[in-house]
Amino acid sequence: SPWLEYSGKVEGAAQGIAIFDHSSNFRRSRWHVRGYGLFSVNPFGGQAYTRDPANNGTFKLDAGKSFTLRYAAYVHEGDAEQGKVAATYKKYVE
Repeated sequence: SPWLEYSGKVEGAAQGIAIFDHSSNFRRSRWHVRGYGLFSVNPFGGQAYTRDPANNGTFKLDAGKSFTLRYAAYVHEGDAEQGKVAATYKKYVE
């Protein structure tokens, strides 16, 4: 998925946060969410998710070179639908 959203009640009000993985990143990231609140994105941990040693997430960067990863966090009221997360993601990648 190009984005992941986590929502619930905060002091009685529906609130949410989404993380967007930009389509220009060198590979799709994987998502990691746990019930105790961990919510993260990782483009390098393929082996941990697939248990495939060939999918070790290696990325070679030559000396003196750089690359950019683009992500965004979107905090909103309501759930993903009420917060218009899909539409906001679409605007983000445009």
